[in-house]
Amino acid sequence: MNLDLAQLLNPYDLIFLLVILVSFIFGVKNGLIKSLLNLIKWIIIFYLIKNCFDVLRPFFDQYILNQTLSDILIFFFTLITAYILISFINRMIIGILQPRKSLFIDMSFGGVLGILRGYIIFILIIFFINSNFSSNLIPEIIKSGTFQEIVNYGVDLLDQMPRNINEI
Repeated sequence: MNLDLAQLLNPYDLIFLLVILVSFIFGVKNGLIKSLLNLIKWIIIFYLIKNCFDVLRPFFDQYILNQTLSDILIFFFTLITAYILISFINRMIIGILQPRKSLFIDMSFGGVLGILRGYIIFILIIFFINSNFSSNLIPEIIKSGTFQEIVNYGVDLLDQMPRNINEI
């Protein structure tokens, strides 16, 4: 792979590298345990939001007649409540498990997890753009990026995931 600096200065690639770098810095700052617990927190919140509508809808529908407004309130109620409770539990677990002697290892693995998180965030952004906009509206910058092949692999994987997630 023979890269030239002008090819790497594509705005698409710069944004990709910026997202990865910022996430890496947060990963190193937080360390592995905190980063991993925060990742688990967001997975649990996503799962709760996905499955709470059947449970909370009868309660909210008694008081709110508009179904769209009811859905929005259920979403935010679940998001805020789950975020506060799981963050509290995470802080207790981090206080118990936080390593004091293995600081370098914790920061290193936190950085690796940060790179993975940055990659996932960028893939979600590109997946959203590809899903919601016509292909002729997508700028040529996105199509000609240096990291396009790596990002397309993740977007294709993400595109296949919703079809297979209900089998789990």
